[in-house]
Amino acid sequence: MAADKRKYMLVIGMLMLFLIAPMALLWPTVFGPALNAKGESLAMRDTEDVIIMLGDSLTDWTEWDDLPTDSPVENHGVAGEPTGGVLLRLPPILEREPKAIFLMIGTNDLFMYEDLETSFENYTAIVEAVRTTSPGTKLYLQSVLPTVAPMKARVVAFNEHIRALATEHGARYLDLFPLYLDEDG
Repeated sequence: MAADKRKYMLVIGMLMLFLIAPMALLWPTVFGPALNAKGESLAMRDTEDVIIMLGDSLTDWTEWDDLPTDSPVENHGVAGEPTGGVLLRLPPILEREPKAIFLMIGTNDLFMYEDLETSFENYTAIVEAVRTTSPGTKLYLQSVLPTVAPMKARVVAFNEHIRALATEHGARYLDLFPLYLDEDG
């Protein structure tokens, strides 16, 4: 029975890889302009001490209004977005010099790209842009959550990169991975 479950998870993982990967080729030309427009429209709000939740669907589909904070919280999540999409949308967000940014991005990269070097470069560029453009912003880098068992090694490698960036750039690393990990990985 366990072997059947592993085969099933492997098939699901491979299907996701082959269905999502083609989006990577289209992302900058098809999805990029619309996502950048979303980022710019949100960036036009006149708020002080704003907290930005920045990332993919895990951020986008979460209701952040219930957080116990005195600062306004804005959801800048975009479902299906890879690290390159956040990088495109970042400049108008940083112009506002937000109080804090919580970044959770990378899951879609794991499925879109076989080689994660570009994803690591994008993530590094995001962190460096925050530190350079808005040095007073508190930066929280959240780990990538577990996906399907065959992707565990990639998720762990990505999280090691995020942890190292947090240490190098004085950001806070929030390791959520073990909280969502189950016996199947």
